[in-house]
Amino acid sequence: MKTIAGRMLGMTWLCVACLGLLLSSSSALEPKQGSASIPNGKGEVTIALDSYSLKVFTYRPKTYSAAKGPLVMVFHGHGRNPDGYRDHAMGLGDECGGLVVAPFFDEKQFPGQTYNHGNVLAHGKVQPKDKWTFSLIPKLIEKIRTMEGRTEMPYYLLGHSGGGQFVERLMAFAEMKPIRAVAANPGSHLFPNRQLDFPYGFGGLPEVLSGDNALKAYLAAPLSLYLGTADIDPNHPQLDKSKAAEKQGLHRLARGRQCYEQAKDLAAAKGWDFKWRLVEAPEIDHSAGKMFGHPACRDALFGKHAPKQPSK
Repeated sequence: MKTIAGRMLGMTWLCVACLGLLLSSSSALEPKQGSASIPNGKGEVTIALDSYSLKVFTYRPKTYSAAKGPLVMVFHGHGRNPDGYRDHAMGLGDECGGLVVAPFFDEKQFPGQTYNHGNVLAHGKVQPKDKWTFSLIPKLIEKIRTMEGRTEMPYYLLGHSGGGQFVERLMAFAEMKPIRAVAANPGSHLFPNRQLDFPYGFGGLPEVLSGDNALKAYLAAPLSLYLGTADIDPNHPQLDKSKAAEKQGLHRLARGRQCYEQAKDLAAAKGWDFKWRLVEAPEIDHSAGKMFGHPACRDALFGKHAPKQPSK
């Protein structure tokens, strides 16, 4: 009897051990969230990056897929209201089943143009790359990926107005690999030439940042210029009216179209790869909410075949 009971007890422990092994193997197949993952619905987190502390406004939709949902990083404009931009982009997160994150570049840590111009130049001198505002974005993406337990999480970039300026220059000077980056209604552009000085062109920068290799890489970036056809006020209070900006055009629509055409022509003349796209939202002015809510935004961000809304 003791022998039979001992065998049964041994078999019981063996079954428990096998069950534990199966559960462990099964859970290993699923992406694991970090201890401080993005909260459900609307929220905010504070993330330390180098010497900076960034408040990040977030949205995890019910449609979010922990296995394949992308990250949609949204960049605010001159008003520095990332919570509003997060709200405007929530429909995009619902549609692609992705996380929406909108970092706050506050005036104290990022004064003046150190946000939208990236702090590449300060007092006429090129700054070390680790001082560029652009250098924070790959680190922020890695932080979000770590929080979500997904080291290969794909991502999109979307900026409007000053945030659109940031996205354009980010794609020129940071080694980023988004599925697509969208610059919506920028007040000025980074033209792919050396006739205009930075931040309006590549002029005045050292060869490593402004040579043909740099221009070639810029034109090969998956960048969409997303323009509202009613964004044509030459006296808009937030429009850059400097001489260099006005060489790009009288208003935002003209500047965006001219930048795209110049980029396309340069790529064709040089035989370079050209991955930019020009997408326009008819009759939309300088409004992030209207631009993000327009069907053309899906085209600019996701392409002609926008992802279908995942099942809840």
